[in-house]
Formats: sequence, structure tokens, C-alpha cells
Amino acid sequence: LAVQLKTFLERPENDSTEIARCDIIAHSMGGLVARNYILSEDKVRRLVTIGTPSYGGLFSAEAGALLNNQAEDLEFGAPVTWKLHREWSAAANRGDLPRCLTIVGTNDFAPGQFNQSDVVVPCSSASLENLGFPVYYVPLGHSGAFREPGWSDPETGAKAIAVIEDEIHPSFPALESFLNSEDCSLPDNLPGHNGGSNDVGDK
Repeated sequence: LAVQLKTFLERPENDSTEIARCDIIAHSMGGLVARNYILSEDKVRRLVTIGTPSYGGLFSAEAGALLNNQAEDLEFGAPVTWKLHREWSAAANRGDLPRCLTIVGTNDFAPGQFNQSDVVVPCSSASLENLGFPVYYVPLGHSGAFREPGWSDPETGAKAIAVIEDEIHPSFPALESFLNSEDCSLPDNLPGHNGGSNDVGDK
């Protein structure tokens, strides 16, 4: 998949112009694909991962029928994610990575699990704070697949963590600031700065 991303960025569909620099916003496993791509290419200016299982996800065994061999890669301690972590740790120490922001969902509606995961990815796995990158928390689930059709959050109107349709979405202020500010900073008054109870290096 990282090779496919490389091919697309070299020759975008319906466009003969090669992309020199770009920002990537990636949801779930797309964040793992982007992180792998970044290790071998320097086109990415800024990366935003949304609900990415950087250290593994929940229900990986149960998802085997849907994800085939990819389910094994999502288990905690899987060789694929562990190798990626080691390579990113080394690249971070060298200063060879683009600016990154991780957006973490906290809306696990299972009894006793609120603020621990987005139903699919634990907060600690979606965060890259341990590598020195900022984390932004939103009270939404991983996707709308686990809700009834047409569901939206009663407070924000948002449908899911990655369905960012307008500036009302809880992630929008963080995305706008991170991608547009010169220093990739997030305003201190944004609510998602408060760390989750299960976060790596909890603030």
C-alpha cells in the first residue's frame, strides 16, 4: 500500500504533474501506510493521523474475516507495527520526520470503557506523544459503522472521527491550525489538549 501511495504521489490520477510536497491526512490503517511511506520519501510536509492503530487495535482477531492477513498486523506487539515504531523512533531522534499531529477518539460507549478508546483503537495506540508529537482528543468513535444509520453526535452533529464535513467537526480547529500555522502549533484554548486517562505520556 505504501508503494501504491508513492505511485499516486508521483503521478496523480488525471494529472501529469508530479507532486513535490504534500500534506497527508490519514484515517485508521491509512496512517500506518503513510508512516511507512514517509520512511523512504521526503515529499510529506505534515502528517495528521486520525484513529490510527500505531501499536495495535481492538478486535483484531474478530476482524480476521474482513481484513485477511492485515488483522495479524493489528495485534498488539505485531512485528509490522513494532518494526515501524523502531524505525520512526530512530528517525525522530535524527530529526528526519515531518511535523505530525495525532487525533485520538475517546467515544467508546462500552460500559466502563469511555475515554479509553474509539471502540476500535485504544487511546494509547492512536497517540504518538511518546515520539514527541502533539495529540488532540475528540469525543467521537472510530467510524459510523458501529452506530445506527444517520447517527450523529448530539452535541457536535459530527458523524464519526474521520467524517470531517465542515468546521463544526471537533477536529476541524486543530486541523486548521496545524496545517496552516507556520510552527504547526495548536491554540491553547482548544478543548482537545486535555490528555486521556490511558494516553502514553499522559499530560
